[in-house]
Amino acid sequence: MTEYRRGEIVSVDFLHGYRRPAIIVSDSELISILDLVSVIPLTEELIDNCEPLRVRIVKREGLDTDYDAMIEQLRAVPKEWIKESLTEVNQEEMEKVEEGIIALLHLKEQIDSSSSQ
Repeated sequence: MTEYRRGEIVSVDFLHGYRRPAIIVSDSELISILDLVSVIPLTEELIDNCEPLRVRIVKREGLDTDYDAMIEQLRAVPKEWIKESLTEVNQEEMEKVEEGIIALLHLKEQIDSSSSQ
């Protein structure tokens, strides 16, 4: 079985045979233990100035066009739905994705309060 890692962009077969790229956001160590992988789907429908819920992932080897990471579409999928590795996000993109997840799940206050203790 293929070992996936956090920050990797993979091709995922979502329901009804719809395949699209997605960013793996699960902890790399947990991926080998769990049957599900948390991913953020990408879309070609770009919306400018929509951070933190949309993060632009620019075209590169493995991606034929620019995409937006749809942070609000965070979901867990079975490993069997992952079909192939395409590329990976860079550090700046991953930091923006993480900021989006924090905003989506309203974790900033919890993170701030736990660091001040």
